[in-house]
Amino acid sequence: MPSPTRPVVRLPVVLLALLVLVGGLGMTPGAMAQTGPAVSPFDLAALLPGIRDLEEAGLADMVGGSPIDLDSIDAYTDWSGGGIPDTVEGLRAAGFVRHYGVSWIDEASETDYRETGAYAPVTQVETYAYQFTDPAGAGAGFNLLEEGSAPLEGVTIPLGDWATASSVPPVEYTDGTTATGLDLTARLGTIGIGISVITRDMSPSRGAELDIATLLLTEAVAAIQALGTPPMTGPGLEAARFAGTASGYQSGFYVIRGGQSAWAYAAEPADQREAYTAEEVATGLVSQYAIYQYLETATGGFYEIYTYAATYGTPEQARAVVESATAPAENYAITPLVGAPTFGDISSAWTLNDPNGTTFESYVTWASGASVYTVRVGLPNRQPAPAAVYAIATAQAGCLVSGTCWRYQPIPDGVITDASALA
Repeated sequence: MPSPTRPVVRLPVVLLALLVLVGGLGMTPGAMAQTGPAVSPFDLAALLPGIRDLEEAGLADMVGGSPIDLDSIDAYTDWSGGGIPDTVEGLRAAGFVRHYGVSWIDEASETDYRETGAYAPVTQVETYAYQFTDPAGAGAGFNLLEEGSAPLEGVTIPLGDWATASSVPPVEYTDGTTATGLDLTARLGTIGIGISVITRDMSPSRGAELDIATLLLTEAVAAIQALGTPPMTGPGLEAARFAGTASGYQSGFYVIRGGQSAWAYAAEPADQREAYTAEEVATGLVSQYAIYQYLETATGGFYEIYTYAATYGTPEQARAVVESATAPAENYAITPLVGAPTFGDISSAWTLNDPNGTTFESYVTWASGASVYTVRVGLPNRQPAPAAVYAIATAQAGCLVSGTCWRYQPIPDGVITDASALA
């Protein structure tokens, strides 16, 4: 299967120092309210630049972080601390559907953050996209989101239906330093997509930063135009999202996109990422979106939930991945779960632990056509209860049927009260 046991890089939650316009890192929205227009969502995560795009723009050694994945205007309002009431209501009236954004920082600054707790990147790139119900609403929403922005004099961005270039107000970091930046945003039909580049050493001309942002935005717009319409299906819409009642965070990202390494493992050397990508692509993997959720309970326990949605070249390749899921693994003990419920065309369930007693995880994986879905649940010191794992797998399967995996759903009953409920 597509490396479900591979450790997910856990990246810091960055202070939301930027304008609400800029999609940065942050906490998973916990609000379950999902008011707003009923519309087919786009796989916005698939439209944003990935690690390879940043490298081609001259930004090597960048590290991507947890996304801002807002599934409704109510989630947007909660995330923005209430926002400006007139703006929020204007976005609601305009038919706001969702927002997705990811932040990138240079690897050296990420290392400093881990070691000292001081967040002060030399280079920070914000990528974000939002969706409205129709082009007219997107135009109105675009104008609302751009209100108050300071245009970059003499800069014209001929992209999409409309585009703007503006300054980002000075950003103050936790070590007391500040940085400045610029933001480019383009609108195409019902989609808005933007790139912000923020640096501590930005030149007065902003030439290098403008070149980077322009290249990334131009490539993103060209990709959307080549598609004809943004994708309404794909792994980025199919991995279940759970809204917990306890504190925690969520990290979601494309691991592989279109047969190339995308966001995950950005901190690993390029040759390791490429070797991993080649290994996965050899199985027929085209794209895989993964979500990791860490939940800390009121009594100090915690549990981890991973959901994966993957697309393969053929149904036969998808079945082969599931069939090989319980093959012996070096340094790990894999034990099939007897009596597990079945899902899709073919499914498998098993537990995994290592001889040192530091890994306790349970899995359910299944193939449906050319897609493979996996649920993985872990506890710190004991194996999760099979019933809890099956409940989460059932929730994942259910949202695929209803087409609502992109929305936050409650963790199934009996799972969210405390880590002890899983064992």
